[in-house]
Amino acid sequence: MTKRAEIPTKEDLAEFRRPEDLCIMVEPDRLGISDETFFNETSQGLHQKLREAWVLARLGISINHAISPVLVSVVDGPLLDGILRFHDSSEWEIEAVTVNRPGRRPGEEYRGGRRPQQPLSDFSGEPSDPSWPRGPILGKVHKVQRQRVKRHLVAYLNYGGGVPDLTRVAKAVLEAEGTFEMVWLLTGSAFAALFARIKVRHPVGKWQSYSEWLPEECSP
Repeated sequence: MTKRAEIPTKEDLAEFRRPEDLCIMVEPDRLGISDETFFNETSQGLHQKLREAWVLARLGISINHAISPVLVSVVDGPLLDGILRFHDSSEWEIEAVTVNRPGRRPGEEYRGGRRPQQPLSDFSGEPSDPSWPRGPILGKVHKVQRQRVKRHLVAYLNYGGGVPDLTRVAKAVLEAEGTFEMVWLLTGSAFAALFARIKVRHPVGKWQSYSEWLPEECSP
């Protein structure tokens, strides 16, 4: 029987570490955290930071390979969820948000040990509504505008969440372009830069898979 790993504390998560190491550290199966617990624990506190760390680790892995090596720290702040630190000591301050498709409620769907079927991506080429990420993303826009801070945003599109036409997604959340340094979209298997106000060596508006970069312990 495999021994469960110890659940990291907020202080553990705050240490700068390789995104691959963070990914392994917060993997729910490794920690013995059921899907029901992972999705139903209070939206505040440690489980919330574990969910954010899960997203930030995958964003860090993507940027690690697509742009430049980074270290990741998970921040327990009111409007700052994480920091990516590059080798030249420059940093990106990250705000994270999870976006569920309308009508989908993970807290309910995973109760009682249930595990609904969930495709890793939704890139079938079939038409899909590009506006569904709008509400949660604009919620972050309004918070950051009030604070007048420079942030990057990563929106994790849950339940696969891929929307093939990113041009239409961008048009649905134009307010985000003038608010965030960059806006990233992330699914269980792919990532994309939606907007960029800074120069990066990465195309905007194009999905790219990161599955092959995940450590074995984090592979779906």
